[in-house]
Amino acid sequence: MPVVTIIIPVYQVKNYLERCVSSVLSQTFTDYEIVLVDDGSTDGSGEICDRYAREHENITVIHKTNGGLSSARNAGLQLADSKYIMFVDSDDIIHSKTLEKQLSILHQTDADAVICSFQRFSYEKEIDISSDKISSKITVFSGLDVEKQMFTNTDVSNYVSSCGKIFKRELFNDIFFPVGRLFEDEFTTYKLYYKCKKIAVTDDIHYFYYINTNGITGTLNINKRFDEYDAQFERIQFFKENNCSELYHLSILKFLYTAQWDLIECQQKRQEFNAAKAVKFQNQYTSAMNRAKAEKIVSFSKNYDYYVLAYPKQKLLLRAVRLLLKTIRKMN
Repeated sequence: MPVVTIIIPVYQVKNYLERCVSSVLSQTFTDYEIVLVDDGSTDGSGEICDRYAREHENITVIHKTNGGLSSARNAGLQLADSKYIMFVDSDDIIHSKTLEKQLSILHQTDADAVICSFQRFSYEKEIDISSDKISSKITVFSGLDVEKQMFTNTDVSNYVSSCGKIFKRELFNDIFFPVGRLFEDEFTTYKLYYKCKKIAVTDDIHYFYYINTNGITGTLNINKRFDEYDAQFERIQFFKENNCSELYHLSILKFLYTAQWDLIECQQKRQEFNAAKAVKFQNQYTSAMNRAKAEKIVSFSKNYDYYVLAYPKQKLLLRAVRLLLKTIRKMN
């Protein structure tokens, strides 16, 4: 049984797949397996997967009908039989010492997961996947402390993404990615972190994220972002049910802040969107605001915009109250 299973979902990536797999095969730590999950590709990516499997004993290929990124990752998880799991997207690249360094960190800290830094790139010449400039500065957090980083760290995506991180396989015993949804990491990683007693975080760059303007993240619109808000709203309820009051408050405030721009788009009908999903989105925002008021983490004077968005039918009344309060303040 290999120490690590690296799961790579594959869909229509024939122009990028070889550089991705090559970066994994160049690892200095060698006791690992690769699971390539061909998610119904029609551009020849599946054939590239099969060639790699013929040439390398530690590569297994799954061919399946197209079900999306979550479905492909879940298929890889079901096949994985190692102690640790890592996900790599098929247009991205990892450093040659990623496994060596992260496993060393795990053993040093007795952590359940390792979070590294990543670098975005558009052209391969921008990166060096074999650079020895690795300091291995390590900070150990509790799982709940890492959850807070998802709200307070300036590079939130580094914590939200599931890619390029080593996780203990057992963390996924009752957690799967949401099939048919976008923003799959938003639905998932906070649940994994919650189960971790210790998580090691390093500033070293082990993962290189390709900026693909033709990919999912490069073609987002409001209909696709509804999934992001569903994930955020589920996270609010999760922290409420698990009595994590600080994270509950942070998740509410995060939702109210990040959702406001798209909610304006919906209310003013600036672009086309699914009407039923827009109604659900409005109800979520109103519910989040009701929770914020009940927890006393918002105020009318400081968060007036949230009030107007949460209660659009009361907009004129809210404006009148705001004007009255301003008048009273001037008089005093």
